[in-house]
Amino acid sequence: MISTPSSSSGGSSEDDHHQNNKNHSTPNNKSYEIEGVGFAVEPLRNCPHFSDPNCFNMPYQDRKALKTLFSTIMTKLEDSNTDTASAPCSVCGDRAENWFCLQCHSVCCSRYRKAHMMNHFESTHHPMVLSLADLSIYCYECDAYVENPEMTRLMLRELHFAKFGEYPGGRDASVEIGEAIERLKVDQRKIREIEEQERQANEESYRAFEILAEKIAQAEEKQIICLTGAGLSTSAGIPDFRTPGTGLYDNLQKYNLPRPTAIFELDYFHENPKPFFLLSRDFISTGYKPTRAHYFIRLLEKKGKLLRLYTQNIDGLEAKSGVSDDVLVNCHGMYDTAHCTKCRKKYTLAEVVQKIGTAEDVVVPLCDKCGGYVKPDIVLFGEDLPHRFSKCVKADLKNTASKCKLFIVIGTSLTVHPVAMLPELVKKGCTRALLNREKAGPFKQHEGYVTEIGEESNYLDLFLGGADLTIDESVDRLCKLLGWEEELEELVKQGPVDLVEKSKDEEEH
Repeated sequence: MISTPSSSSGGSSEDDHHQNNKNHSTPNNKSYEIEGVGFAVEPLRNCPHFSDPNCFNMPYQDRKALKTLFSTIMTKLEDSNTDTASAPCSVCGDRAENWFCLQCHSVCCSRYRKAHMMNHFESTHHPMVLSLADLSIYCYECDAYVENPEMTRLMLRELHFAKFGEYPGGRDASVEIGEAIERLKVDQRKIREIEEQERQANEESYRAFEILAEKIAQAEEKQIICLTGAGLSTSAGIPDFRTPGTGLYDNLQKYNLPRPTAIFELDYFHENPKPFFLLSRDFISTGYKPTRAHYFIRLLEKKGKLLRLYTQNIDGLEAKSGVSDDVLVNCHGMYDTAHCTKCRKKYTLAEVVQKIGTAEDVVVPLCDKCGGYVKPDIVLFGEDLPHRFSKCVKADLKNTASKCKLFIVIGTSLTVHPVAMLPELVKKGCTRALLNREKAGPFKQHEGYVTEIGEESNYLDLFLGGADLTIDESVDRLCKLLGWEEELEELVKQGPVDLVEKSKDEEEH
């Protein structure tokens, strides 16, 4: 409610009320000054007189009775020559600022006129009155503006109609309804457009799977190269490196590192090797198993289609899935072998596991020959990539006689170089496909799921995945299109290769 110094009020004496205006407050109401407007008065909401039949006598639930009552009062306006929208005072006939008694339904003027409503209260003890000017309600007993929406909502609506010829919001409401209908029509068009875009995207996404399945089926011997990253292993329970909150770099607090990447830095390894071996033991001993996507790559090799698998992962799950050493390139190394950092003596995985032990405080493995650190062949920051990486890249991608017709990228953000550049090295005519939660590397340049590349559109980039589709689900969809479902299930049932036992066998031979 907004009041100004000239607003009507039902309580206190005239002198008291002028003093209250001076203090910007009515006796029992909080009020707030609004610059240039007046005072906002907060009505009491706990007035007990609404429920007292000796104080409040209104058919507040009977719309017809209310309409008749207020129409009778306001009919007196039609007989008047004044434009003032208020019924006349029953005592003096004044029409400026009148109040309506909510008990006996008398109409009397305010204290700003001749104070006949205040006199009415003093003689009848009917405390509750309603302003015919601004439709506010005042209680003389509470000496405050009051409010009870449950009991007065319909009453005030009917009085508003009798006074103004329309319900609250009348013409404006019809305009608003019309505008709302137009907005609804626009929203519905937008919804249809979004639904159509989603339908087209779903069709294009499925088409990408169909094209890739067709390319895989058409691939001849050793014409497919795969490049994998940490996303390939997340469903095995191994975190990737960079995802905020869940990535490995965000969960290394227990190692007390100066910075998250220090655990994979060569200089820090020489300074404090224990965190690296604690993490390494977790990788080796936890018993992580290959995912369905790992076995899918193994299936590509089993069918003779896989030329090479380049992996940035150090978890060894590609080897555990059964991918052969001849096909596998561990770009950043693996735990299957180790060397002394001083004399370069070679150690097997089984020997490293034995040296590390199972005690809570990990034992840093030392060389039997010179006492140097025995470090698994993991590439740390500051070290060169394995010679096998550059050798295979030259043969597979930089050779004019390269057989690669399909390059599949799985589960990597393509941010770590030089491995991230491999998709850029494929020959024209080679199809590239990305299975990942989001686009990465050269695939970011394209919208949609299927993109024709080159002036003659002679090869394709395919994006398979998105936030709602895991890599394993993408693989299952491909296998269904290829008719390889049973063969994939057979490999999954066979289970992983034991790399420790494998290293023992290699040592014996």
